[in-house]
Amino acid sequence: MGINTDAVQRLYVAYFNRPADPAGLAYWESQLSSTVTATQAELEAIASGFSGSAEYAALYAGQTNAQIIDSLYMNLFSRHVESTAVLNAWAGWLTDGTYTFAQIALQLTYSAQGTDATAIANKLAASTAFTAALDTTAEIAGYAGTTAAAMARTWLASATVDGTTHTTAEVQAALTTATASVATTINSIVTTSAGMGTISTAGEVDSISYTMVAGHSYRIEVQATAGSLLDPEIVRVLDPAQTAIPSAANADYGLSQNAQLTITPTVDGSYSIDVQGQNSSTGEYIVQVTDLDAASTSNDTQATITAGQTYAGTVSQSFETRAVFFSLTGDQEYQFTLQTATSGDVLNTPVLQGIYDETGKQISGSYGQ
Repeated sequence: MGINTDAVQRLYVAYFNRPADPAGLAYWESQLSSTVTATQAELEAIASGFSGSAEYAALYAGQTNAQIIDSLYMNLFSRHVESTAVLNAWAGWLTDGTYTFAQIALQLTYSAQGTDATAIANKLAASTAFTAALDTTAEIAGYAGTTAAAMARTWLASATVDGTTHTTAEVQAALTTATASVATTINSIVTTSAGMGTISTAGEVDSISYTMVAGHSYRIEVQATAGSLLDPEIVRVLDPAQTAIPSAANADYGLSQNAQLTITPTVDGSYSIDVQGQNSSTGEYIVQVTDLDAASTSNDTQATITAGQTYAGTVSQSFETRAVFFSLTGDQEYQFTLQTATSGDVLNTPVLQGIYDETGKQISGSYGQ
């Protein structure tokens, strides 16, 4: 744990009301000193990246400044603002530009006292335990997307209760219970996010639900698990009204036992992804849905190279993603080459999952074989 790990985790709790993902935590922490505690100004600078994220926009879209302030209080203290006067004051300052969201969040989290200070401490303790428990590739990849984030928020909410209306023992019990359920919660998130399932009989169609945000682009991938005989097919994708999206079907993406497509929903809500086996095949599969407009959370390595250098890595299991950071100069053209390291390698078709800018958003068109 670095000297500024706690500070970055505080921002995740304040902004998103969820624990940080390992890649995001490492990235934002790398923007701060590894030997000196970050200043208020330095934290505000990286917080601007949070404010510009797709997740922030989705969470606070349509809210008034008063509602945003109240949401911030709930994120930090698990309670509403204590009075209309205080709410109006903060909302007014946010409206007239006296303070930014980042400044208010940082001020509240570092100046809290009494039961509020306990609430933040408990949320940080729970979040730290959660992030540390994401220690496998499947868990890191599974903790991604709207559904996973929502499940993490629900879990984190259970770790704290309002100290002004609950006893000290009840406050501690909430934290203890939540911390004890970290492994179970992560397993549930990974299973839900990955859409793991089985086609048991020929012609059977499985339906996997996934919450999507209007205007975002989503890549849907279905792949047979190791040793499975299933040749999966995406039969259709249904919108929240259960209407099939035109052309949202794919039987083969060019890789063995794999199907893939990309859609851009026009309305928020739960979408159904229908999967079956081609040619009466059966077996286990994994569905992976990636929000291409949200920050990448699959950075299981922190290698950094510059233009002209190379990096060699290993993909050891299905859906594993390796991430490499590049230092690039604006307005210059770059070519990225991805290939297997040795002739005859079983990884015969590596796929570029995307190139992300410094805010964590995927650059349009940066995906391919």
